[in-house]
Amino acid sequence: IDYYEMALQKFTAVGRGSSDGAMVIRNNMALVSEAAGMPKQALQLYDDTLAALAERSPDAKPPVYLAVNRSRALEAIGRLQEAQQVYQSALQIAVDFQHTIGQTQVLVGLAAIAIQRGDLSAAAAYLDRTAESTPRVSLMRGRLALAHGNIAEARGLFEKVAANTGSKATAIEGELGKAEALLAAGDAAAAAESARIALSAATSLQSG
Repeated sequence: IDYYEMALQKFTAVGRGSSDGAMVIRNNMALVSEAAGMPKQALQLYDDTLAALAERSPDAKPPVYLAVNRSRALEAIGRLQEAQQVYQSALQIAVDFQHTIGQTQVLVGLAAIAIQRGDLSAAAAYLDRTAESTPRVSLMRGRLALAHGNIAEARGLFEKVAANTGSKATAIEGELGKAEALLAAGDAAAAAESARIALSAATSLQSG
């Protein structure tokens, strides 16, 4: 995070705080903050990026990835209604631009909110609409399986996600899901070990 802060300060110092490069840095910094367990900081960075975009192009729609990331941060701090509204807006943007990956990301987010609200049928319907098989789709299918009490299925999905080397943040969520599944299966020692691995990885991201 310190590296991103230094880079952003340099952009701001030369009057390029609203440039494409600065926005990429803010987004990456927000993703790291979110993975490190600081969703409020991530939300502020996403809001700062949206403000910079609005300053440059007042009538432009936000990029799908930014809308999705902001929704996830809102979800993480418990502002589910607001997150759902932003996800729905993001879905329309993704559909308008035929952004398949964006649509998948939004549907996964909507499924996550549905699971938290106990609406498992809606969550399954959202996931069935996804056109991509991504680690986050697997993560959400794991959460849905766990919510249904299908512990073995959930654990298998979480282990697959935890082994993903493409995204440390998603891998951390997979490890935490695995811990939940192990705890549900009555293996407290293994659950504690998975939680420790996740915490260590999150701490590493935070300090980096």
